[in-house]
Amino acid sequence: MLLPLTPQVGISRRIVDPAERGRLTEILGGLEGGRSGFVARTAAAQVEGGVLEAEAQRLLQSWREIRRRAATALAPAAVHDEPPLGIRLLRDAPASLARVVLDDFGELGRARAFLEGIDSALAARIEQHEGPLPLFAAHGLDEEIECALRPRVGLPSGGYLVIEQTEALVSIDVNTGKWVSGECQEETSFATNLEATQEIARHLRLRDLGGIVVVDFVDMDSPANRRRLLEVMEQALREDPARTKVVGLSEIGLLQLTRKRTRSGLRAALTQRCEACGEGHVLLPEVAAALARSRP
Repeated sequence: MLLPLTPQVGISRRIVDPAERGRLTEILGGLEGGRSGFVARTAAAQVEGGVLEAEAQRLLQSWREIRRRAATALAPAAVHDEPPLGIRLLRDAPASLARVVLDDFGELGRARAFLEGIDSALAARIEQHEGPLPLFAAHGLDEEIECALRPRVGLPSGGYLVIEQTEALVSIDVNTGKWVSGECQEETSFATNLEATQEIARHLRLRDLGGIVVVDFVDMDSPANRRRLLEVMEQALREDPARTKVVGLSEIGLLQLTRKRTRSGLRAALTQRCEACGEGHVLLPEVAAALARSRP
């Protein structure tokens, strides 16, 4: 991230390894930014110095172009525009993505040209969709979108989550589905809760849920199991690009956490309030039409 007119170096607090922080500080400190400084975001961890230097030069060039336009433009005027949606998605995507599949030839060319200017290895991951089925149908994305809008989420063991968004917070209820009585009840609860941590972390990202989140795990009596559950939940959240903080697990099994709110969320982006009942949500007409076209 470029800091125009602020000649300092910063490293994301989420990069905790001292050696990696030192490496990034040395790389950023050696960049020729003039009166500008740089901040290494979390995604910069383990990235080669040459890639970071190329990114710094691209940002500096954008800043120079903004200043040039500002010097000659007559207000009101735009001096910088965000790139198209496809490019923004590539820009904000994690570098760990194995591949990006596109079904539009024009978008394919723009995506490759954008990534070539950053890293040719990333550009090689862009692929064109081939096959008789539309892209969404071939990969089951239409079903995934519909699933992400439903409150109930199934778990592999037969348990399930119920995710509800309210004005004050997001509540997530974990259920085993079928109780196992006797000595196995604790084991069943623990196994279901461990499964739930991965799905909870995934759906927080997928639905872009933010603010206060309260998770009602299945009751467990073992202190060791409760501690282990908290560790696994924290580990699952470390891959989240949004800042999260686990407050703790209460005596009655409620996990409290916060997640930085960056956008309005998936439901707000894809649905609208139902005009018939005034309570539920239905797909926006353009989203419903796009999903219908994606089906064979």
